[in-house]
Amino acid sequence: MHIWQQHRPALALLLVIFLYFASGFFDSYTYWDERYSTDVGRKNYEYVSGQNKLLETYYDREYGPVFELPVFALCKALGLKEDVSDVPLRHALVSVIFCISLWWFYRLLLLCGLSRTLSTAGLALLFLSPRIAGNAAYNSKDIVMLSAMIGGAYTLARYASQPNLKHLFWNAFACGIATDVRITGIVLTAGTLPVIAKVAKGRKAVMHIFLFLAATMVVIFAFWPYLWKVPFHNFYLAFLRMQHFNFIGEVLYLGKKIPAPDLPWHYLPVWIVISQPLLHVLLTCLALPLAVWLFFSRKLTLMQQYLLYAFAVFGFFPLFYIILRHSVVYDSWRQLFFVFPFFMLPGLLAVSLAKKQGPFYALLFGLLLPLGWMIKNHPFENVFMNPLAKVFAPGPLIRNYDMDYWGIYYPMAYRPYLHRQPAPTLWFNSNAGHYNFERDSLMGLTGNAARTPCIDCNDLYISNLRWDVIHSDRRKFQPIDSVCMGKEPLVYVFRVNK
Repeated sequence: MHIWQQHRPALALLLVIFLYFASGFFDSYTYWDERYSTDVGRKNYEYVSGQNKLLETYYDREYGPVFELPVFALCKALGLKEDVSDVPLRHALVSVIFCISLWWFYRLLLLCGLSRTLSTAGLALLFLSPRIAGNAAYNSKDIVMLSAMIGGAYTLARYASQPNLKHLFWNAFACGIATDVRITGIVLTAGTLPVIAKVAKGRKAVMHIFLFLAATMVVIFAFWPYLWKVPFHNFYLAFLRMQHFNFIGEVLYLGKKIPAPDLPWHYLPVWIVISQPLLHVLLTCLALPLAVWLFFSRKLTLMQQYLLYAFAVFGFFPLFYIILRHSVVYDSWRQLFFVFPFFMLPGLLAVSLAKKQGPFYALLFGLLLPLGWMIKNHPFENVFMNPLAKVFAPGPLIRNYDMDYWGIYYPMAYRPYLHRQPAPTLWFNSNAGHYNFERDSLMGLTGNAARTPCIDCNDLYISNLRWDVIHSDRRKFQPIDSVCMGKEPLVYVFRVNK
């Protein structure tokens, strides 16, 4: 009761956000990587339980299983069928973890001296990025990573405010878990060391650094079975693979199809700018100059300095490093979703330090725009684009960018046709469409509709145009329907003229 009275606005907002996600827990769809993510959990489960000792030869062995392994074990214990009845639980757990991370973000802001009102606004700011909110309904890769990074930054802030062993070990646990979600989480471990050196000092700092590194390594190795046999060597191999990920598929960017390894340096900055609300774009673009200005022009407390440090080390540095190293990225900027909360910190600190209330009211007004968009355009949060997208590349969005790259809108395209007579045959341009249809079939939702591998023999062809050239033959493939976000098509239904 004490916590509720002290943090009522933030907790009430969190409850509303949870209900927003809960309303979609039983939406019947799956996304492209869901099977691969579940497979990571299965392979690690079989290894841990002694059913399969060949984890070293598994293709995705370098993926941290700290989320997928326990979720797979839970689904198995509950008797849920893989890729069918387990999907709603998987999606619900992702949303719950994200909601917990919103609470951590709020507590982080409070701990660093921001008011409860502004900290609540910061919580809302994080949620009201439509792409983040949309992915938080299911994405067990990027959203869990974002949540783990917030958890690591929050536990580090607690240690910075009170440098004791309890907070040190909680931070070590958070850093280890983040690394076991995705190996880029190691930046939390690296970023913790200077903070320990600053706040502990002397022999205490040396002891705390030693204990922190030891505890972090124990957590990393304990929750990642691939590391058990040859810990440091396998960790190094995982780091190398993720640093130069082996993906050579084409990416649609500014109207051109470009192999992922050949994408220009501005791919990530442009995607970050065009796929966030304008308020978030403004705060993102001003983050670095604001951080520099605040650091040199204001006398900041230690915890206020920590907010700028968190932005620099956990936000700006990973983005700059990936651009500089020309690491392979694709599917918009989803692999870098975890930097987003930290880019909001300098702006929130500047609002907190403002002598007048104008910036705060401007922040609240700016939040109304994405809120209105999300209410009006639900469930298309995943493909949000602001007006700048057409400044960079005029024309239909689907012709210039990979929009529904996860393939979650296929069911909206094909389900209206499933029970028509005669029963249609259909085919999809990507695996995501097939996965959704297979799941619907196993759930008994497809009636007599079927797929045939001969594309020309089908009645319907469903395509979101990703990696697709077949639809260009308009004499054979006639567009008859589409799933649209406003006036922007996301998935086409083509009639196949036999």
